[in-house]
Amino acid sequence: MIEYLLAIALTDTRRKGEGVPATKKVAHGPLVVRGSIVTLRRRCGKQSCRCVEGDPHETPALSYSVEGKTKMLTLSAVEIEEVKEALGRYEAARGELEARALAGIETLRSRRQRSEAGSRRR
Repeated sequence: MIEYLLAIALTDTRRKGEGVPATKKVAHGPLVVRGSIVTLRRRCGKQSCRCVEGDPHETPALSYSVEGKTKMLTLSAVEIEEVKEALGRYEAARGELEARALAGIETLRSRRQRSEAGSRRR
């Protein structure tokens, strides 16, 4: 269910009536999402509601950005834990990618140093 909602949320249909998918359908493996869980607080406007006295209604939501624009996807109570786990998987994958990128830079640096050292000997 959440995968379907995220696929909808990541499709911008406001551009001249054409949908621009930000991602292809990825249903393989566990859910991975980018963003933050936030709590939306608001007043409904009913005069007899508790929110009039300062106790606003609260709704959990996933906040994320697409093409520089912040988007919100409200979450049900049962989705919160799943999304927290998915956010953790994203951060873990991001950390692994960063480590691999730094290792690649170090490999290039080492290769260049060996190449320069070999050039100096001649």
